[in-house]
Amino acid sequence: MYKYLHLTLLFTLFSGWSFGQGELDNGDFENWTNDTVAAIPDFWNTLTLSGVENTFKSTDAANGVYSIRLETVEENGDTIPAFAMLGTAGDNGFFGVPYTSEPDTLHGSFKYDIAVGDSAFVLVYFSSFGIPLGLDAYPITGTETNWTQMDLPITPLPTTPDSVWIGIVASNIFNEMNAMPGSWIMADHLWFSGSGGVADPIPNGDFEMWTDITVELPDDYNTFSNELALLGATPNTTRSADAFSGNSSARLESILYNGEVIPGVVTNGEVADDLAGGIPYMAQPATFSGAYKYAPVGVDTGFIGVMFFSDAAGVIDSQFIAVDVVTSAWTPFNVTLNVASQPDSMIFVAWSGSNTGSVMHIDGLELSGGTVSIANADEASDKIKIWPNPVRDRLNVAYELSRSKNATISVHDLSGRRLITVEQNAGRGVRKKQFDMHDLPRGAYLITLKWDGGRITQKVIRQ
Repeated sequence: MYKYLHLTLLFTLFSGWSFGQGELDNGDFENWTNDTVAAIPDFWNTLTLSGVENTFKSTDAANGVYSIRLETVEENGDTIPAFAMLGTAGDNGFFGVPYTSEPDTLHGSFKYDIAVGDSAFVLVYFSSFGIPLGLDAYPITGTETNWTQMDLPITPLPTTPDSVWIGIVASNIFNEMNAMPGSWIMADHLWFSGSGGVADPIPNGDFEMWTDITVELPDDYNTFSNELALLGATPNTTRSADAFSGNSSARLESILYNGEVIPGVVTNGEVADDLAGGIPYMAQPATFSGAYKYAPVGVDTGFIGVMFFSDAAGVIDSQFIAVDVVTSAWTPFNVTLNVASQPDSMIFVAWSGSNTGSVMHIDGLELSGGTVSIANADEASDKIKIWPNPVRDRLNVAYELSRSKNATISVHDLSGRRLITVEQNAGRGVRKKQFDMHDLPRGAYLITLKWDGGRITQKVIRQ
């Protein structure tokens, strides 16, 4: 899954207008946020803890507040159906939860959009002392955009079970060639009934109980910590009270996970199998400065660097510091830049090295000199920029107003339903807001900046 020992820098350049922004946001690493990177439905098992993001907590519910959304995705060329299981499954069969009734119907509310040729399934399996008593499989095809209750008949059981296993899967697991990325199903309010229609609850069948997986992340930066938290591993980019200035710094540590060394990384780009992205940037700074401490294990090298780009020129300047000796005290650095023409984007990255246990601290990062102060003072017309687009988790929205105004940023789906709203009394100049898009279903959304006298709308794709 991880290819971080041979990182390839792939940069998605930004077109159109850019902000007159010069400094590195949160370069002193004083601002951190506890971010919910995933939610796990209590009593149910999904692929989320395996690092696959295809099962989500949704506030679009048929009953109560929450439901579950499962979507088949494609990762690295593989099609991965989403599933939720009440119990576990493996090579040796199904292993359910304790259950001692003999129901005749499984009830549930569903919404779905299944690709042509594909089929979602609801599966119910009963056993007694490990001996199978019955397996019912209910295929679901086509599209239903409204919550619809289904009453699924259960084959009569020969005797009373001692356990039940329930599975919901977004694609055809019996013929994997038919599984199609983009097929999705939502489920809510699952329950059994027996003779006389007496209701028999299913553990967390209404999907109201979830356990959030949270991790503290530095504002304005991306790390491997959220992916590691999903896998149950220790985050390797953390806040440290050992600071060069202020109260905190970023601590990066290379750790061993599943036989691979995962370096501590912090970047304003995207973190995936490759490093990509960056931020809109149009200043021409003369200096990149900051401070670091480094504790390598064995012979190792950490890196700190910046790169500047434009559509017209490609890479304008690239400056990296290689640190390969022990520096137990804070060591300031000051690198001369040669940003010879105006960029439209910039990326910063630091990483801790290739050996398990190597640790780097960074703090006090700054871009200065050149046109930074001029760019920060430029007055421009009202603008909005969103990145990355497409987005997986955190969406950055930056906007620039020519004068102080009351501003509202909102996220709508294509039907016009408002999902997120943030109101700000925005002063003149560039402002930035970050939105967590992780819990929203994949698809297109509209980001609207509205202020006294005007509005701007842009579309973003949630992958």
